[in-house]
Amino acid sequence: DGIWGAKSQAKWDEFGKAYSTKNRTVGSAGSGFVYNAPLWVKGELANVYSYPKAESKYLLGSSKRGAKFFARYSSDANMAGWIKAKAMYNELSGGKLVAKVVYIQTKDVTNVAP
Repeated sequence: DGIWGAKSQAKWDEFGKAYSTKNRTVGSAGSGFVYNAPLWVKGELANVYSYPKAESKYLLGSSKRGAKFFARYSSDANMAGWIKAKAMYNELSGGKLVAKVVYIQTKDVTNVAP
């Protein structure tokens, strides 16, 4: 019954809708994206990284702008300007298409279809 005991359902009925629609992000970056929202490449290209730092040693690959979304938002990263998302991208080495949880700079993505 959670922290409210037998009153959990009544509290959920009272506050559940507001909680469910609230943007629940992790970290302090405040990207404004909603969990599981589809993301598109904002410019021509979005690089994806294994760690939230724009350094070549963390670069995994990239995705080009297209009509289909390339990622789904998971959470904000622990560094401002970065998000965590499950993305479809082309590997840096070999160009193989991969689906994986990665870090992306918020400046490179949008939740609005082109």
